[in-house]
Amino acid sequence: IRLDLDDADAPTASKHAADLGLVAGDLLAALGHRLVARSAAPASRLIAVQRLVADMLVDTGLGEALDILYDNAPLDHLTERQILDAYLLKTSRYSVSGPLMLGALLAGSPPAVVRALARFGDRLGLAYQLQNDLDALALDPTQGGDHPDLDRGKRTWVLWKAHRLLDPVGRDALRDALLDPVGPARRIRLWRLIHASGAIEAGRQRLQTWRDQAINAIDDAPLAPTQRHAYLALIGLLPGASSLPAEVAEKATA
Repeated sequence: IRLDLDDADAPTASKHAADLGLVAGDLLAALGHRLVARSAAPASRLIAVQRLVADMLVDTGLGEALDILYDNAPLDHLTERQILDAYLLKTSRYSVSGPLMLGALLAGSPPAVVRALARFGDRLGLAYQLQNDLDALALDPTQGGDHPDLDRGKRTWVLWKAHRLLDPVGRDALRDALLDPVGPARRIRLWRLIHASGAIEAGRQRLQTWRDQAINAIDDAPLAPTQRHAYLALIGLLPGASSLPAEVAEKATA
């Protein structure tokens, strides 16, 4: 919408486009509800599905709110649980575990399967969000490019972990860097402190833990081998995962 206007960067153009964007989001949410309501599933299943969709939308809104509220929070005051709760609500529930549960409910799956998919999807969603954060930090700011997380000082798990791993001098340097004016020098300073802290490797280890937990959730679910393989194959779709690991493939077909 903005690009079609004569002055795409004018304040009025930006507001006009942003306002219509919000309305478009509301319309898409309503259309999602309408699609579910018009499906051919039995009425008893539709009630459970509509409740789940409503819960997904509420969780997403809460997660986005937490994301905004934490943006300026002192790192000393944030806990890992707070950051991961925001990740679960804003990413896991609407992008992974919610859709998996939705399909299971529509198919009439037993509660044990739905619960297993919830655990599986939550872990994959956390892994996806963390991998996204790590990917953003893989770009060296000395080479240019966009670095919105660094520019915003976004309270990601990686930034939180860096603050925990740095010594007192490093923590002071990190706090000072977050107070610097946004620009290349600030980006480079933050990027170097995060990498020096060991938070990147800690993030990779946490990714492995969540992947293992996701595998265990599916291993324990009452699924047929072909179903188990299909769900485990989703792990190979995560950023940084090129294919289904051999040990996972072996479990999936056991």
